[in-house]
Amino acid sequence: MKKRLFFIFSVLVCISTTHAISKAAEPSEIEKVALELLETSGAIKMLPVVTEQLINQQKKSMPDIPEAFWKAFSNEVDPEALSQKLSSVYAQHFTIEEMKAIIVFNQSKAGKKYVAALPEIAVESRNAFKLWAMELRMQITKKLEKTDLKKMRESAEAP
Repeated sequence: MKKRLFFIFSVLVCISTTHAISKAAEPSEIEKVALELLETSGAIKMLPVVTEQLINQQKKSMPDIPEAFWKAFSNEVDPEALSQKLSSVYAQHFTIEEMKAIIVFNQSKAGKKYVAALPEIAVESRNAFKLWAMELRMQITKKLEKTDLKKMRESAEAP
């Protein structure tokens, strides 16, 4: 868990320190369309929220760091830098035409409903995954209790 938080913290530091570089580079046409896709999908609106959540996770794992540090750091982080990085990812996986079609869907009545429901779907999906993982762990435990591992190892080692 600490390695994961350190990784997330490192990403935030990289984002904040590379902000000037990413702002200087003008996005390509495909990246501009990808940014529009991110906007119509609601992802852009979520970036400040996600950034705040990541920083709060770091704060919890580093309770001895003064609040003044976190406040100053939060002011330095630009969530928009991540949107530029994400647009490059989308540009690698979709053509301009495909992204424009997704944008049209996102702007449709069904697309707007889908986009509006995504945050709640994400939370519910995460909860469903946690429940499923817990059930899977219990199944493994029950199976291990019923399995003669010694016999299984011996038969696997036999020629």
